[in-house]
Amino acid sequence: MAEAAHQYIPGNVFIELGLANLSEERKKTLLEKMNKLVHKRTMLRIIELLPEEVKKDLDSIQNLSDAQQVEKLLQSVPNLAGILMEEIEKVKIAMKAAAIE
Repeated sequence: MAEAAHQYIPGNVFIELGLANLSEERKKTLLEKMNKLVHKRTMLRIIELLPEEVKKDLDSIQNLSDAQQVEKLLQSVPNLAGILMEEIEKVKIAMKAAAIE
């Protein structure tokens, strides 16, 4: 996820997770990791939903940017926004649970 412009998790997530006191550099690193995790989880769910003929063509999107991959897959998975929001919430819940432990 080298593309800083394409982020899934809003920056205010640190307040929500009780991590507002982290340094800006640490926040940036953590946000990049969270975005990468959301992207991977979303992509895995999408792949499960794709029709077989689209799955056969997945190699053609591997070299595209994350944003381009999402745009391409949106054509076959119209509820992508809902899936993405579900995965963002799952990551937040997991992070909150990890912070409590």
